[in-house]
Amino acid sequence: MKIKLLAVFACLWIAAACGGSALGEPMNADADPLRVASAMLSGAEGIAQLDAAAVAQSAAGPGLTITLDGAAAVITAVEEEAWACVGGSLRDYDNGMELFNRAALIRFLFPEFWNVQIAVGEYWLQFYETGYPMFGGSAYPYPNYCFGEFPQSFRLEANVWTYCLVAFDGDGNCRFVLWQEGRADVQGYYARKLMGDGDMARMAAAGELPDWRLSVKLYAGETVQISDCTVLRFEELIQ
Repeated sequence: MKIKLLAVFACLWIAAACGGSALGEPMNADADPLRVASAMLSGAEGIAQLDAAAVAQSAAGPGLTITLDGAAAVITAVEEEAWACVGGSLRDYDNGMELFNRAALIRFLFPEFWNVQIAVGEYWLQFYETGYPMFGGSAYPYPNYCFGEFPQSFRLEANVWTYCLVAFDGDGNCRFVLWQEGRADVQGYYARKLMGDGDMARMAAAGELPDWRLSVKLYAGETVQISDCTVLRFEELIQ
């Protein structure tokens, strides 16, 4: 059954520090994660749901050990570095309808970490053990700290269940939004335009669309637990 989400007017550029949120009005700390997503995505609708077993199956690959622990897939890197994919390419869901405007919402936890990435295709957020996020991509020589969008009050913490919403639209705009479970009133987010207007349509016509595959990069000994992932389509990013 498709998950209909309430579209709520929002302004993504409101600072998330000091208890702020990306909503025009304060978000309740215990707000449902799909309501938080609907505040970022106009006309959002769930089109796929991956539970822990589905996440474990999609993540299977070289350099990883994967087990199920209750309602979470437990994924550990046993080689120097390894990528755990979460589902397929975001643009491949919904029977190929509407190639653009896709998002994913995952719930995850790192028991400990010292260098991890949450990526969609060739773009990612990177976290060293300080927990401060950096934005990186294949087109960028070095990742940059995101203090302008992710205030220094927001840090990824070990052993804390966290939500991450990632979204891309047909004009090359991206959003990464993170908040701790039970703390939807304090969000960290990163917004960037990755391509020029019309670039995505030209890439589609040439059969060169990017692979919007959600993944987590781990180094040897690092573990991520993922309980579920919801794939969404939407009409537009709310700015």
